[in-house]
Amino acid sequence: MGKYNEALEIYYSFEKIETEVLGIKHPDTIRTKYNIALSLQKTGKYNEALEIYYFVDKIETEILGIKHRDTIITKSNNALCLTKIGKYNEALEIYYFAEKIETDILGIKHPDTLTTKCNIAICLQNMGKYSEALEIYYFVEKIQTEILGIKHPDTIRSKYNIALSLQKTGKYNEALEIYYFVDKIETEILGIKHRDTIITKSNNAFCLTKIGKYNEALEIYYFVEKIETDILGIKHPDTLTTKCNIAICLQNMGKYSEALEFYYFVEKIQTEILGIKHPDTIRSKYNIAHCLQNMGKYNEALEIYYSFEKIETEVLGIKHPDTIITKHNIALCLKKMGKCNEALEIYYAVEKIETEILVNAQVERSMDAANSVERKNFLEKQMRYTPIPYSEIFMKEKSSLLIYGIGLVFGKHGCLENVCLIEIVNGINNSNDTVLFIIDGLDEFKYFNELLNPSLTCNYIIVKALEEIQIYKHVIAGRVAIDQYQNLTTNISIS
Repeated sequence: MGKYNEALEIYYSFEKIETEVLGIKHPDTIRTKYNIALSLQKTGKYNEALEIYYFVDKIETEILGIKHRDTIITKSNNALCLTKIGKYNEALEIYYFAEKIETDILGIKHPDTLTTKCNIAICLQNMGKYSEALEIYYFVEKIQTEILGIKHPDTIRSKYNIALSLQKTGKYNEALEIYYFVDKIETEILGIKHRDTIITKSNNAFCLTKIGKYNEALEIYYFVEKIETDILGIKHPDTLTTKCNIAICLQNMGKYSEALEFYYFVEKIQTEILGIKHPDTIRSKYNIAHCLQNMGKYNEALEIYYSFEKIETEVLGIKHPDTIITKHNIALCLKKMGKCNEALEIYYAVEKIETEILVNAQVERSMDAANSVERKNFLEKQMRYTPIPYSEIFMKEKSSLLIYGIGLVFGKHGCLENVCLIEIVNGINNSNDTVLFIIDGLDEFKYFNELLNPSLTCNYIIVKALEEIQIYKHVIAGRVAIDQYQNLTTNISIS
């Protein structure tokens, strides 16, 4: 019935008597302790649950043996709690052990073994190891489809997880194909208003947004917003998130006034419920300021930027990436208003902070990322590229932007941050201009792994600029052969 607090009250009274009469190691006492831990787990009290699970696990291992089903179940719940509090490596260690025992005793196709494999994949997914997670999800989904059928809830859940991992790696079209299928089955079996159906629809819309299909995304978001408002209420976090996603679509379509209407509404509720200093409120204020900036309303944008720059400096610190980005936007507004000296003063201050941060990061940065599978695969792919002559590029009927030497300036030996690139990107209207971006030296780009894996946290301006570039259809990361350059420059306007 989900009345965990009432159940806990009874369990605690039983456990006290059982411990006193039967002893702490008696099977009945241990079973009651397990139920207490399970109830705590269900109410989100993972640390309290873990403390009891560890004790139960120790006794079960001692009395029943390490391979006993009860021991394995307790270990799995241990791992689940560790996953919930973000201790993925500890959880994985337990899950891998449980998976080995279950495979040996129950077989590789047993539901419990498959569940453990899924839990391993979830940990890997949360750690940003999407390729490893996908390998497991595909394996599990294949067996589930074979044994349970394509419409079984477990199969659908695995398909959803595959789509989510593909989405996280930027493979939006592949993810969409699966999401559409999952959405169809969930609508058919669970109903169009079920929470799982709504979540899948939202992810559909997110992927459509990422590939620039804003109208299709909006159609879904508006539907989801209506359902969430009806069921959850207009002030629920999920409803507000959907409203924000609608605003983002409108903003990307250049419909700033409509986007602002949503942003203002969301920000008002967030300020009321979460407070003015909450990260979500700050993010909404930033979106409002950015819209105003894009509309050329620099004074209004500046007023907002200044207000939360103060909060960010106070809460996050002057060196935090969000604080630095806000300072950059302030400088950009001042520059657009012709206040170049004031803008320069901020740019110099930002450059000083970023140089210090990047020098420290360069000293501390591990070289493990340089040997990652993703980087190795990227380099192998890059070496297969055929050099493209400038003459061929510039004969195409599209604008061209060469980002040259990014590996040198921002690579393993560099420590400079650039604010110019994001200005260039912001200056291009992606709905009107067709642009060919040529990114040279990306293989040695300092934040290559952060760029390749959107889940990894990295808020430096250069990474955000390159993320923005990825929305364009024509991006080349490879080698460019400079030929006939002298003959071409007379006919090309270069700025």
